[in-house]
Amino acid sequence: MQPVNPDKYRSISYANRGRHFFRADGWLCQIGPQPGATACKGKPRTAPPGVIGVAIAGEQQGPYWVRPGTTFQLGPVSPFRAPTLHAGTRITVADVTCAVPRRGVVVCRNWNRGFKVSRGSHTFMYPKGDRAHDRNPRSRA
Repeated sequence: MQPVNPDKYRSISYANRGRHFFRADGWLCQIGPQPGATACKGKPRTAPPGVIGVAIAGEQQGPYWVRPGTTFQLGPVSPFRAPTLHAGTRITVADVTCAVPRRGVVVCRNWNRGFKVSRGSHTFMYPKGDRAHDRNPRSRA
């Protein structure tokens, strides 16, 4: 994967608290504000009802589904236009790397946790040996 310059993806608005944002084929994703945190707005077919996105809140929390009415910020608060992260590229910021391996697929992970989302499916990655969270659905492409 070809790395990109993360500065282009960073909102300088105080309201966005230093988050980096990108778009990738219908997904709106962010990295930050704290190290290890990342999230994407969108819903794979394998997500439960009522979901608006997926998040990792740091190195010890997530990935989990984001639902309407929560205080979790998904997307910029200020009028920041998130640039597109194209297929074959990746961005690394604050202990998080997000990549678009191919069109329609976004993979984000910190050193301990991660997720992969597409319109057809999702996969959550937890720490090795976390048997409570080992189940991922089969793809419904």
